[in-house]
Amino acid sequence: MKYKQFVYDVNQSVEPSYAFYNNCTDIPDWLHATFFVSCIDFPYGDTRGCPLYGDDLGIDGSSTANDACCYCNGGMECSNLEGWVDSGNFSCTWYIGNDSPGCPLYGDMYPNEDGITANDACCYCQVEADDGKF
Repeated sequence: MKYKQFVYDVNQSVEPSYAFYNNCTDIPDWLHATFFVSCIDFPYGDTRGCPLYGDDLGIDGSSTANDACCYCNGGMECSNLEGWVDSGNFSCTWYIGNDSPGCPLYGDMYPNEDGITANDACCYCQVEADDGKF
């Protein structure tokens, strides 16, 4: 079996988001079965919609990039609570950079003045890292 080579275009000016593309979140922990790259890497090696690598299987043997990655028109539909910030004035974006999917460290720690935590407001914090389900 001949494998396609996943090629990074270092001149491409795409800044990929870790998890969100227009009310969508990637399936956490999905990896390409051959190249061991995650959804965040697809903007560097394929065009939007992933016509080159989207049908390739992940390491789970059942889901493709087209199933798992928002950039490839997959992922899971989800949206954050609009305008929400925690008691420290941090939005859902902060949790993406500072916690794991499902927000096990900080998701319930900093409710805003209405008592709403990141686990209630943020898509990223509602994902269970083990299975990628809400």
